[in-house]
Amino acid sequence: MKNDLTRRHFLGAAGAVAAAGATTHALADDATETNSKDGPIKILGIGCSPREGSTTGTSRQVCLDAAKEAAPDRIQVELITLAGMQINGSLAAGVPLQAGERDDFPKLVPKLADPAVAGMIIGSPVYFGNMTSLCKAFLERLM
Repeated sequence: MKNDLTRRHFLGAAGAVAAAGATTHALADDATETNSKDGPIKILGIGCSPREGSTTGTSRQVCLDAAKEAAPDRIQVELITLAGMQINGSLAAGVPLQAGERDDFPKLVPKLADPAVAGMIIGSPVYFGNMTSLCKAFLERLM
């Protein structure tokens, strides 16, 4: 018998069970107790992998699907992929951009500042025991 289990297939099966168990009760409670009693709540999935279509993206989607299942009529989910974006963490420390350098973080601000956002699921691959520099820069700017 051929073994077709890959990391992405594992995340789709076992990961869904773990993500659902970890988020279902908390999200369902939050969905009923949110500040906007009648409106939806939104969960953002932030992908910090520099590569499109990565395992990190697959696991983030599993988590968002589990969150949506907790209260499908109240919870909205949105994927935000940072791959291909330029986000400079130095700006958080007051260091200005160099001439000609671009910053894509301001494009994300309207989505991040949406009052319906109740949480974020941030996914980053691990390189040398640490998150990606893209993830670090995003978190520095977020704070």
